[in-house]
Amino acid sequence: MVDSVDAYLKEIIGKGDVGSDLLERKTALTLKNNEFADVYPGKKRVLHTPFGYSLLVHSATGDMRETDPASHAASMAQRLVESSRMIGALPIAFGDVIDSNTGDIPMLESIADAMVSVANDNRLVIINGENAILGARVNPDVQANVMGTMISLVKESELLIRFPNLAQRGMDRIGTTSYAVFDPQGMAVHMNCDGIGTKTEFYERTKRYSLGVADFAAMNLDDTAKSGARALGLFGTCEMSGDIPLNDILMEAGRLGQRIGVPIFLEPEHAGNRIMSYRPGVPAFNISGATVSLIDKDRLMNPPKPSAGEYLVAIRGRPNPRSNGITDKRMIAVELCGPEYQDTPEGRDLLEFLAEPSTVLYPVFKSLLDEGVATSVYHMSGGAYKGKLAKPLANAGIYAEIDNLFEPDRREIMISNARYTSINTAYAKWPMGNDGFITTKDPDKAIRMIESMGLEAKVAGRLFPALEADGEKYGGANIRAYNDKEVIFLYELPKAA
Repeated sequence: MVDSVDAYLKEIIGKGDVGSDLLERKTALTLKNNEFADVYPGKKRVLHTPFGYSLLVHSATGDMRETDPASHAASMAQRLVESSRMIGALPIAFGDVIDSNTGDIPMLESIADAMVSVANDNRLVIINGENAILGARVNPDVQANVMGTMISLVKESELLIRFPNLAQRGMDRIGTTSYAVFDPQGMAVHMNCDGIGTKTEFYERTKRYSLGVADFAAMNLDDTAKSGARALGLFGTCEMSGDIPLNDILMEAGRLGQRIGVPIFLEPEHAGNRIMSYRPGVPAFNISGATVSLIDKDRLMNPPKPSAGEYLVAIRGRPNPRSNGITDKRMIAVELCGPEYQDTPEGRDLLEFLAEPSTVLYPVFKSLLDEGVATSVYHMSGGAYKGKLAKPLANAGIYAEIDNLFEPDRREIMISNARYTSINTAYAKWPMGNDGFITTKDPDKAIRMIESMGLEAKVAGRLFPALEADGEKYGGANIRAYNDKEVIFLYELPKAA
């Protein structure tokens, strides 16, 4: 076992037992379970696989009959192991998504312990995970739904003999499980996990369920792009309750996968009353999963990083809310237009915006990074300007002056003005008209490339060295909002040792 794993374990064991930190701390101990795991800068867990073996990938949920969260989670991990061994593969690592009602800490701990127990019994690494709180969309009687994606090894020579269709086509359904096979090409294997979240409610109200596939892709693949990794495939489970048009969802997954150059694999799962819509009797669905990707060692050691003097370029597609900060938007829509707002003229207008799928930025991010035009990339989800832009800029020792953003859609402005939401709060959790950003030394070339892929782009700001005040350094961003107010997100930088 390499020293980097030991250093990583020493660093995170002291973290507080809350939510995602708890899960990271608990699952980190599985990194010692086999010889394939390693950890690189940015706490990135990866796998190094041996020559002569292919990667076999498949997904599963926990047993939907299990009402105890720990038993449900354990059954997910056990299902993954059994499906791998059934076709003679060696399971080595899995990632997971925990979609829960409340994010209750004792419940999360029981789930983590259950997954770790199965991992330890089978010498598996838990390579990554996502802790998502979906509120009333998860039945409080079961507390959580857990899915996972397994990476296994299979000898290339045996694969061709035993499963020629899988070897030749790269994918096949064997029994009740869909498998995909990939050549790791001697590169490190990474996985990141996520799901649509609560945005599915908008698609349930419009009955355009297949549009959620784009949100699933954006939430996973745009994260993949940030590290400079190349996605092999996007894997997930489509949980359904009631009459959900699965074929439409699967067909859209195929179409979108072709457009963005990443195949999308979805396993259907009838969830019964484990998932819930905005009112009883309305069909509900959820998609969660993981991207499996490859990344070379040089990129692992030198991840994308911005520098002072570079430009910040904003990117946008069609006006959309992306797929984070949705819970507040769902509640505000009801407050503004009533509980069945899809049946009112004002509500339909608002829903047209809310139910617009996320712009998948992975293809443009990847092209810009591969060409060396972008030095780093960012997407406005899960913390928006505060957590997904200002904080990583600060971590790189950068302070950004941002004064030329795209304006938000009028309906996003209406939502941000509701509930007396402060302008700082709005930019801390919502995209406010901008899907993502890149940093670059050559903004003209970057803009040409972005526009050639059907998106809008413009220079939004400039990067500077960290600010200095009273002997301290601060990084982050000073943002000129749509209403001309100043929004500042600053982080104190640690002092040099």
